[in-house]
Amino acid sequence: MKRLIGLILVLAGVLYPFAVYWGTEHFAPWQFALLLGSLWLARALT
Repeated sequence: MKRLIGLILVLAGVLYPFAVYWGTEHFAPWQFALLLGSLWLARALT
């Protein structure tokens, strides 16, 4: 499970600049940051 969360974290970290640049009409940057924060918390707790 920790390996899967780590893989998702890497993928989300790489996609973050693109999501902020092209995805601002669909969601706010704070929502993506909240997703990243929750993934880091899940990784720390597992």
